Amino acid sequence: ESADGARGGRLDSLWVGLVALALYVALGQDTLYGVDAWNDLRLLAGGDVRSAVHVLYRPLAAWFADLGGVFGWSLHESVRMLSAVGAALGVAFMHAASRRLLVAPSAAFVQGIWIAVLPGIWFYGTVAERHGPFFAFAGVACYVTACWIRSGRTVWTLGFALACGLAYAAHSTGVLLCGMLVPLYAMERHRAGRPWLRDSLVALLGSAVAVFAVSRLAFLAGQLTEATGNLQILGEYAGVALQHVDHWPNVAWHEFLLPLMPVSLVWLGRVRGPDGLCVTTTLAVGVAVYLMFSILILAGFDAIEHFDERGAYALPLAWPLTRVSAAVLGRRLALVGIGLSSVIAVAQILVHDTHRDQWTRPEAELLRQVEPGRPPYLLPAVRPDFELLFVEFPEFRPWFPEPGRDGDYIDLFHAVHAEDHDGGKAIAAILPNLLRAIVTTGRPVLISERAVRFLETSEHRDVSVLGPEFLAELRRAFEFREVGDATHRYYRLEPR
Repeated sequence: ESADGARGGRLDSLWVGLVALALYVALGQDTLYGVDAWNDLRLLAGGDVRSAVHVLYRPLAAWFADLGGVFGWSLHESVRMLSAVGAALGVAFMHAASRRLLVAPSAAFVQGIWIAVLPGIWFYGTVAERHGPFFAFAGVACYVTACWIRSGRTVWTLGFALACGLAYAAHSTGVLLCGMLVPLYAMERHRAGRPWLRDSLVALLGSAVAVFAVSRLAFLAGQLTEATGNLQILGEYAGVALQHVDHWPNVAWHEFLLPLMPVSLVWLGRVRGPDGLCVTTTLAVGVAVYLMFSILILAGFDAIEHFDERGAYALPLAWPLTRVSAAVLGRRLALVGIGLSSVIAVAQILVHDTHRDQWTRPEAELLRQVEPGRPPYLLPAVRPDFELLFVEFPEFRPWFPEPGRDGDYIDLFHAVHAEDHDGGKAIAAILPNLLRAIVTTGRPVLISERAVRFLETSEHRDVSVLGPEFLAELRRAFEFREVGDATHRYYRLEPR
């Protein structure tokens, strides 16, 4: 490719990425998605960027939160913007990967836009979650693969291993990328009549070393709290999935077919050209390897947690499947496919992003009216409490009971999950005096009914010990006066 062509390709990728970013920002959601979203925000608010898994995510989110603060963004808005930027970068790098493989500019543009509007990718570009930033690293791995295919040089083989290691650092499913991309490398090199076997084996070995090195170095640096990262957990989920085959069809639909619709089906069609069958067959190998492990993991997750990941693990498949689907359909029908993907994506986002209007905004208005002119002081313990905080009260700051600090809420979730039960009981004992001091300032101290239920009935081994202890201390010192209504019920703590 000429220098002018390469320059033009980079500019095209930039424009595709900017279009994607505009789409994601335009539909940015105020509803938090999943367990990880509120928990990550909770820990980031408290300054904790360490993790047992996905070692790069929280440091990136913390850096983006600092950057967002310059523009006046809340923590939630900053982390949501990180998702939008990450997803858009992934789209741009995947477009660049197609151009690197000498796909015509117009065809590559269609592929790039199609990737951007696939339902799963558009969704994760609009929520504060880990998979948007991860998609950027997946896009880099695809681009490095394209460069590796074109040159076959050892430096790109090693670069591929490094890219997989970094993708694993962003999210543990990055470990699956080599299972998809190495067969693609082998296919393209074989079609060109070039050697591929030795470099493929070196890349697989190098990726394994990179994943191990990332986990080990992060653990030694104190950034990762478990030496094996998420690999052990992923293995456990896969083991559970083998015992629950009945979950596989549901996972295949919700985690692959729907989030990548319609390319999740179209790619199985016949590619035009004499080697079309070879392209489809070899791609099927890479897709099958990636899907086999991701569905195993997700079926186990579904059996244990009963949670829909909305195609998060399948997002990197967007690049190869869209390339082949565009070749199967041709440009005009591919535009129809883009329209179908867009309709599904926008519908899913709008349906999901209804929680603020139906729940958090009315609840926030209720709390503001408890003592007009004085912001409430909150004792959050469960997910809806934190969603309320981060979306409706972004100015609130956490306060762990320490001398010389103040804030607007105490993270009860953190306090009652303490493995040090004696330390947790010590906090429970001093909590009433701390809250009395807040009450004397005129701020109403509030705890939700759902938080009380959680402290009373949780079966978690730590919460079952400390939760009742905290409640007992609070009830000895305060009367719990109901405020709100049957839908949004809180207790105002008034000193006895």
